[in-house]
Amino acid sequence: NAATKANTRYTVRIPASLRDQFGQTLGGAQAKSFDVGSATPTLIPFSQHLTTTDPSTTKPSVSVTSVGHATLDVEVYAVAPSRWPAYQTLLERWGSDQETQPPFPRLSKTTIAVDGGGAQLTESTIDLSADLHGATGDLVVVVSPTRQFPKNSELYWQNRPTITWVQVTSIAV
Repeated sequence: NAATKANTRYTVRIPASLRDQFGQTLGGAQAKSFDVGSATPTLIPFSQHLTTTDPSTTKPSVSVTSVGHATLDVEVYAVAPSRWPAYQTLLERWGSDQETQPPFPRLSKTTIAVDGGGAQLTESTIDLSADLHGATGDLVVVVSPTRQFPKNSELYWQNRPTITWVQVTSIAV
């Protein structure tokens, strides 16, 4: 039970001495090969709609996991705690068919490269230090695939933009 690599041929070899629950052996060695094709593109959503960064780090960041994407778009928005109700309203509409644009000032829009070109399931770290004005603060981060998929495709729903409110604090609990 292990991860497989995309675009790879695997061979499983079973020795003749392998015994079943009754003590019988296989009789002869067996080998079976199988191919693993390209990874199905998937952007895994942030696990929480509110993320608190590690206060002991020198560069506050969040991570997103994807497979089958060589690059991802990252948008960072300025927010303050008083804007939490607007964020909650945004979340109510998030993921629907209608285009949903965060109602906050955008601080940056960048495209990040996914390590390994996205061939394997990869966690990409997004450094937020350039978007903060000080050691602490609140941001909203939206990550989207750079490739678009048609709405009638299963890939469309597996690659929806993901969003999280990020709280950068110096308090550790």
